[in-house]
Amino acid sequence: LIRRFGSNLLNIHHGDLPSERGSTTASHRIMNGKNSVGVTMHIIEKGIDSGPILYKENEAISNERPTHDDMNDLHTKLSLHVVNRFINDLISQKPLKPISQNQFDSFYLPQLYTELNGAINWSWTADQIDKFVRAFGQPFPGAYTFYGEKKINIFSGHPESIDNELHPFYYGRIVGKDENEGTKIVTSKGLFVVTKVAFGNQEYPLKKLKVSRVLHTPISILENAKVETKRSLEMTLHRTPEK
Repeated sequence: LIRRFGSNLLNIHHGDLPSERGSTTASHRIMNGKNSVGVTMHIIEKGIDSGPILYKENEAISNERPTHDDMNDLHTKLSLHVVNRFINDLISQKPLKPISQNQFDSFYLPQLYTELNGAINWSWTADQIDKFVRAFGQPFPGAYTFYGEKKINIFSGHPESIDNELHPFYYGRIVGKDENEGTKIVTSKGLFVVTKVAFGNQEYPLKKLKVSRVLHTPISILENAKVETKRSLEMTLHRTPEK
């Protein structure tokens, strides 16, 4: 295709090139606390998202704890802006001005696959776990951990600060509930309050997560989650758990 179409083969990339190459950019943005979205139209080359840039758009997200819905809504809006600029320039016969990317400014993060990479490490801080849970949230299957022998997916929650720092012995331990059965779990800094959990494809009642029990993720799974990757054609989206 590249040989046949040359510089006429274009791509709209949901990321700010060259600093956001690769896929699952929304998940990476959420995980790294970036409350903004970038969209780039570029010429396709053999490299991954490496071709000359034609148009770019960036905009901040108002939500301090953005979800995939927030990211996707703004991606769609900015993509339409980029396409409209491109079409208007074609109509007015304005010459395109491709700008070569500085390859030394490029930053590539791996494609994420929730069932493989979405393992929760309870030794992270509550804020880091919150970002991680949102990064692997719907439409994906949800970040996961284990409750006893059950692998459970956590779809939502929020960090909660505490006055005293707890010993690492308690990481992952359920220490309380809020008025809505939100389950308070110890992390390396603060508590993470779980508000929605699934087991299999069924929503798992929060009341079944008992105080004093421990959520855990085996070290072998955590290590594998950091090093393994999977191609996009093998990835699956997830439907909302049934109640």
